[in-house]
Amino acid sequence: MRSSGAEVLYATNRDGQEVKLAGTDAPLGDGSPLDLGRPSVGPDGTVLFGAAFRSGNQVRWQVFAASPDTHAVSRLPLFISPGEAPQLVTDPTPLAQADGSVVFAAEENSHREAVYRLKGGNLTCLLQTGSNLGQGRILRNLGFGTLGVGDGGAVALIGYLTASGKVELLVSNGGTRVLAAVGEKAPDGVRYRDLGPPSVSASHGFAFAALTDGGARVYESEEEKLRVALRAGSSCGEGKISYISQDRVGLNSDGSITVAGTCSGSPALFLISISRRTMLVGAGTERADSEFVDLAMPRLFNDGSIMFSASTRTGGDGLYSIRPESGTANPSGPALPLLSASTSPVEPLHSILVVSVASNEQGRLAYLGGPVVSFASVPPQ
Repeated sequence: MRSSGAEVLYATNRDGQEVKLAGTDAPLGDGSPLDLGRPSVGPDGTVLFGAAFRSGNQVRWQVFAASPDTHAVSRLPLFISPGEAPQLVTDPTPLAQADGSVVFAAEENSHREAVYRLKGGNLTCLLQTGSNLGQGRILRNLGFGTLGVGDGGAVALIGYLTASGKVELLVSNGGTRVLAAVGEKAPDGVRYRDLGPPSVSASHGFAFAALTDGGARVYESEEEKLRVALRAGSSCGEGKISYISQDRVGLNSDGSITVAGTCSGSPALFLISISRRTMLVGAGTERADSEFVDLAMPRLFNDGSIMFSASTRTGGDGLYSIRPESGTANPSGPALPLLSASTSPVEPLHSILVVSVASNEQGRLAYLGGPVVSFASVPPQ
């Protein structure tokens, strides 16, 4: 889509209509924001987001909750103790959990980095730099933008240790575990060279993409042990998997995984379930689309539907979905546009930053975009 700056936060209400929730061109809280962070959507449709404000000669971030149905927007108080609140200097990218808690990661003006949980008005620190993770592993930095949450309180993220570097972390049941580390051996005997952001499900299932000295892989947890779910070089529709994206994989509550990649050089979307591996989009499939030149950001829902972003040969970016077959959880049918300028018969209402799109299980969306400049809106569902 056209890029004119991500200045406005939009979301869809219960009727599927687009509403504006906040913008750098309008007051928010006690002032006008300088910048808006990436949003998330809670189970009830509440949109969580960060906003940056100038305070004297400093810029600090605050966390807000907004209802697309009532248009109410409120700042969330972040007090560790009476009168003491973290001074956030980066986008906290807050995420909602099913129990009503909010989790976010932030760097403070003291240069400490931490993961916080806000629940019932109480703010607690789940993890912070300097923490000893066992076996002499000291947490040096957090991977901002890599945070993922699952029902039941599980939190997953990328971290960096003082000695060994990049690791996959799972925070659950009051503790933090290192599940994978660059330089260490993977379950299949190869060594990790790089790690992608993790996904975590309701049952504390865990999945991530990785580069190894044996090629690209996707790993998943099974009974708290990792195993290979997909590897480059495996067979696909008309050849071999030649590339696996290192972005966050999609993971739903039954452990199914979706990941973007290429099949013999053509963009593809793969679904890995307990019983089989399926190529959903790509050459040789029912949903082969010669207009797609890139696929990314797959999200897998519990009903079996899949949402992903794609670039087309005409230069447009869009968001698409594949719905499950009636009465099943098997994705079927064509890739349908959710947000796409290329399918609109008129000029789009505003630009949309596709990489900012967030959704909950009910398909409620939130995203950043430019100001209204003409005459269209989100395509009707």
